[in-house]
Amino acid sequence: MLLRTPDFYDHFLCIGDSCKDCCCIGWELDIDDDTFEYYKSVPGPFGDRLRGCMSAARKVSPDAPGDDSLFGDDGGSTMYRLKIDGRCPFLNSKNLCDIVLNLGPQALCQICSEYPRYSFEFDGAVEKSLTISCEEAGRLMFLSDVPIGFVETEAGGWMPSDGPEADAYSPENDPDEEIFRTISLIRSASIRILENRRIDLADRIGHFLALCTEAQRALDLADSDPDLLRIRLPELVRLYTGSEHPEITPEARDAAAEGSGPCLDAEEILPFPEDSELLDAVRRGRFDYLKKRMDILSGMEILTDRWIQEISELDKVFISEDSYESILSAWLSSPDCRIPAYEHLLVYFVFRYFPLAAYDGSIIDKARFAVFGMLVIRDLDAARFMRNGARFDLNDRIRNAKICSKEVEHSDYNIEYLFGEMLKIS
Repeated sequence: MLLRTPDFYDHFLCIGDSCKDCCCIGWELDIDDDTFEYYKSVPGPFGDRLRGCMSAARKVSPDAPGDDSLFGDDGGSTMYRLKIDGRCPFLNSKNLCDIVLNLGPQALCQICSEYPRYSFEFDGAVEKSLTISCEEAGRLMFLSDVPIGFVETEAGGWMPSDGPEADAYSPENDPDEEIFRTISLIRSASIRILENRRIDLADRIGHFLALCTEAQRALDLADSDPDLLRIRLPELVRLYTGSEHPEITPEARDAAAEGSGPCLDAEEILPFPEDSELLDAVRRGRFDYLKKRMDILSGMEILTDRWIQEISELDKVFISEDSYESILSAWLSSPDCRIPAYEHLLVYFVFRYFPLAAYDGSIIDKARFAVFGMLVIRDLDAARFMRNGARFDLNDRIRNAKICSKEVEHSDYNIEYLFGEMLKIS
């Protein structure tokens, strides 16, 4: 089996107490069953401390060791009991982990030893990457303006750990190999389109949405026409990736407009003459679609107070069409606005979430979700740029991506809710 990773993956190393936003604060941490059993057997004062800091959970069996008062019978998850300030009980005053210091890193529970890594098995490969809710992972992804590459090595029999994606998309019968190959082909083509820097990013997004819209049509008709995927998809890939400067045909324009969905004004991503009468309409549309994105965000599960503060700030900063257009234009024309960062975000979302389409048959919601996520972070960037007095640096970039990722990507409800919203027609 192959192991597939983005090219920055192997450079990750936890920065420990240098982290400005420690992942051991404010997170509810499940303890996997194997670690739970190990913790019950740790002797001495530190073992007593371990058991005293775990929340109630079922005993594996009535005869299992441990104080019955610590372990309930409700079948719930075992978790660390956080302190009143949200800190993990084993995070010491130096922001270092007492479990590691006393028992070694091998004693960490699965989620602590894996984060910010995540894994997924897809199309004959184990895929691993880093979630940008971790600031060091974000730094690695945004540090370079070079397009993200992907590395394949032998996995050596290693299998992925369970994660939210694996839990949500593990039906009794996995999709057949043709579906895996189909989604893999569309994903690879999408990444090539998004990384084609011979055309500007708006045009790339247009081609990306057009490809995914037409590919979705082919997928929807595949049951009645088994040869459609085999014939149509290679044609689509050649159409959208076979030229260094692909043109927006009327058909592609229509597909991109259809594919833009509820989160994006299609005219914003399609080329038009600068003196066109559409220019004013585009500017009005941008503000209208900002409001639509804000409405969608308001339906999410709220995980952190920081997210509430950020969304509130957007409302305060973008109070009108004129203010939004002025601030956004200033941000996009600023030398601090690095367009490759938005390309990286799109590729990050496509790489991570397109494999789920092999299980639910829906590509277009994953494509719209990628654009939606990028635009939300772009709006956060523009607002912070204004609040910083027309300044923005790498730390701001990492911070905004991290805030959005923590709120969206660590809630199964929010992911599924946003996928559902992306299927709605504007």
